[in-house]
Amino acid sequence: MKDSEIKRKILKFFYEKAEGYVSGEDISEALGFSRANSWKYINKIRNDGYEIEAVPHLGYKLKSQPDKLYAYEISRGVNTDIIGKKSIFYYDSVSSTNDTAYELAEKGEPEGTIVIAEGQTCGKGRMGRKWLSPKGKGIYLSIILRPDMEIDRIPSITLVMALSVQRTIKKMCDINAGIKWPNDILINGRKVCGILTEMKAQPDVADFLIVGIGMNINAEKKQIPPEAVSLKMEIGREINRTSFLRCLLEEIEKDYKKIKREGFPSLRDECRKLSTVIDKQIKVREHNKLTEGIAVDIDEKGALVIRTKTGDVKRIFSGDVSIR
Repeated sequence: MKDSEIKRKILKFFYEKAEGYVSGEDISEALGFSRANSWKYINKIRNDGYEIEAVPHLGYKLKSQPDKLYAYEISRGVNTDIIGKKSIFYYDSVSSTNDTAYELAEKGEPEGTIVIAEGQTCGKGRMGRKWLSPKGKGIYLSIILRPDMEIDRIPSITLVMALSVQRTIKKMCDINAGIKWPNDILINGRKVCGILTEMKAQPDVADFLIVGIGMNINAEKKQIPPEAVSLKMEIGREINRTSFLRCLLEEIEKDYKKIKREGFPSLRDECRKLSTVIDKQIKVREHNKLTEGIAVDIDEKGALVIRTKTGDVKRIFSGDVSIR
């Protein structure tokens, strides 16, 4: 049995007896260990940041949990069937959760697998930008999806993920965030979250998607770019990152199931309502191409519909948007 599985089983004892003590004998019998071996693993759990009280003749009691996004802490309280339920890869630090998830997807990891890290050394944003990832202060998450969708429907998934983030922020912090097409979540014009979707595909269908989500949760002003904001900065208190992440995974699964079952039109009106660019004069840069005009709609495939100065109507499936 792996160390992680042993620690998970011991923690389960503690959570099942939240108000009482767990005897070392009960732990030893359940795991088939000696008392000395049980003691060794309890110390390993302590080294992970858990505070465990030991009282002679009573046993052990869990007093507090660390502010860490450990796989067991996420999975034990999340109500999902797919997203984050079967396979969670936790890292203290990686170069990029998207890169790690991509490698795992190529090796066959199933849909719903998530990669979570406390920090990233080379976090990725769109258009080759870097996402600053102060350690232990945000949520840096990548999800493997295998949607069996035509490639021209993929842009709508990024928008739906943004919708899931917006709903989570509303539920957990009572803040009305907006969606800047196609992948940014803004609070009062400042960026709190970015989404990066990467894909491996055949000519007309996606093999898999990697949806990367970077969120500023408890970061201080000096730790993030001046144009960004964290949830803590907005509401003036620390956010429980584990609780927030569980809620986010549940919202993502609900919206992802809906888009697979009913298509993007079932969520389109909500995305339009929350858009920060509709009816605004904008510029969209697609690689070396620049399109200017008024954003008038989001179509049934998630593309941004723009009316140019000449009256032409164009549909943009990806690009970097700035509001004039």
